[in-house]
Amino acid sequence: MEKPDSSDILRELSTIGAGNAAGALSKMIGKIVYINVPSAHWITIEEVTQAVEVHQPSISIIVQIDEKRPGYVLLLLEEEDSFSLLRFLMGADVDELGSMEESALRETGNILTGTFIGALSRFLNIEIMERPPLIRLDTVQTLFNEILGEQKVDERIWISTIKFAVEGECSKSYILFIPFSDFERYAVKRLF
Repeated sequence: MEKPDSSDILRELSTIGAGNAAGALSKMIGKIVYINVPSAHWITIEEVTQAVEVHQPSISIIVQIDEKRPGYVLLLLEEEDSFSLLRFLMGADVDELGSMEESALRETGNILTGTFIGALSRFLNIEIMERPPLIRLDTVQTLFNEILGEQKVDERIWISTIKFAVEGECSKSYILFIPFSDFERYAVKRLF
């Protein structure tokens, strides 16, 4: 029998996180939210700009993981997809980002990234603290250059494509997990 690896773990955690997020978002807006994860896999940091199918610039909700195990979880959305998501959340047409819209996106990003981080923390049986989410409008390359800097993180990034649907309207985003440098050791230790 083939042993599972960190890809299997993260694929499962992405699916669990998406299911939990769908439940939380449904409760928040009072409508059924469907979320699926059509793809999830490892890429290198250099492959990020080709892997995310977003026009530049994109909207990013960034959650930094605590200093003990530094890393990041990002929610990336194309601007038009962010407006679709906001229509789900606010029940009205949105064509620009004001403070109320940013707050709604930040909360949604917090729910989506938080469910992934929570599933990861429970699976690895370690405490992973997260900082409050930040929101940015920038190119993916600029964003990665700024947030990574000299941080000691893994050379690979986990990317999950997330598709939302509420009452027939669809939106797409990406969750990117830039793991702490010893993530693989924790994952393998937990499996065996």
